[in-house]
Amino acid sequence: MKKLLSLILSLALLLSLTACGGDNGGNGGGSANSPITSVVHPEFELTNGFIEPVEQVDKTPEGFIPISTAEEFSKIGLNPAASYILMADIDLAGRDWALISDFSGILEGNGYTVRNASDAIFGTIQGGTVQNLSVHANLVSKGAGIAYVLTGGGRLFNCVFSGSVDSTVVPGYSTVAGLVFSAENASITSCLNAAELHTLNTCAGIVASIREAVTVLNCLNTGAVNVDPASNVCGDGFAAGIVGSFHIGASDGGASNITGCRNAAPVSGVIAAGILGETYIAEPVSLYIRLCCNDGNIYAEASAHRSAAGSGILNVMNIEEGYITVSDCYNTGDYVSSGIEGGECLQRAWDKRSEELDHVRIERCFSTAWGFNGSISRFCKNLDNCYFLDVMPDIEETATGDGALFATVRQLSKDEMRKESSFAGFDFETVWQMGENHPVFAQRGY
Repeated sequence: MKKLLSLILSLALLLSLTACGGDNGGNGGGSANSPITSVVHPEFELTNGFIEPVEQVDKTPEGFIPISTAEEFSKIGLNPAASYILMADIDLAGRDWALISDFSGILEGNGYTVRNASDAIFGTIQGGTVQNLSVHANLVSKGAGIAYVLTGGGRLFNCVFSGSVDSTVVPGYSTVAGLVFSAENASITSCLNAAELHTLNTCAGIVASIREAVTVLNCLNTGAVNVDPASNVCGDGFAAGIVGSFHIGASDGGASNITGCRNAAPVSGVIAAGILGETYIAEPVSLYIRLCCNDGNIYAEASAHRSAAGSGILNVMNIEEGYITVSDCYNTGDYVSSGIEGGECLQRAWDKRSEELDHVRIERCFSTAWGFNGSISRFCKNLDNCYFLDVMPDIEETATGDGALFATVRQLSKDEMRKESSFAGFDFETVWQMGENHPVFAQRGY
């Protein structure tokens, strides 16, 4: 018992950021020669340490109810405030699964896997904690793999979803996510989506929609994310590796953070991005995106309803109030229309395109992909210490879509990309180190 409780406390305190992929060298959070194998889902070998290894226990800790069968697991919803621990893998095949709602207790997965549920495990996690759990399912016309709503201080920690979610059948959910459908006042930490996702409107690897006071920390997506722009029911077409949409229409002022996350899979949609698909802020709140990277290719295709936009990190669609700061991030994925930030960039009113997107700041970021709407950003004017690769030497590349380069943005050759001295303002003591072809994140736990 002491061993488990010590493990839970240590994992809860660990904010483990890692060297992001997309380069063969300089991985400070583990190397390709010594992969971290997650007990949560043994077939995934993770070289980046996003999922923490779980040391399973065979004795039930004090205060926990042991779960060893599908029948016992199905009764969690009768007492959603209690603490549970899995003592075996659970197979829900053939059961008409009833979502667990208003869960305010603890579900300790103990490194085991719940398989073959016909829907997400939870309807609502209301202040509860779900940790060290793996879920494997192939869902049709459903919205998420683990939970529909995460709120009230709810916490998802060290969880994996694998399999698939296909919601292209009509009627069905036009919005899907690997782990969580919607989050507000909650945290999602050290989680992995390895499932392939396919829908008709909004799709994301970790969480489809977040509102205020949400932290998404140290999460990884390795499953392809697909929104079909050719469908006649495709409206917005938002797709992203980590978060589909950040939407604030009314707020109490809580800031949100997306930190230490990586997308390593292809993303396709109308409005597509490696980390965050769409942003709308109508209140004076802040969103911080830090220490994130994308090395999956981004495919953006126009639909009958709107033009396409694809970016390596995020798309800004509308800001009436509030602020976004993107710092210490990079993109190595191809086919982007803007390397770091893209979108339609409307500001203050839906019908007014921003001349200068002064609510967004991008600092210490770089992209190795050519973007025809700007190698760093489509409209942002607050660029500081940003860099992009001269991948098309016969074309004069620019930092933004209006043709500007800015004094603090530089175009680098391949040789310059390999030198610390090229990246003024980058902290190579604690944040960055040089990989084989460009900087990568230096260490875990920053």
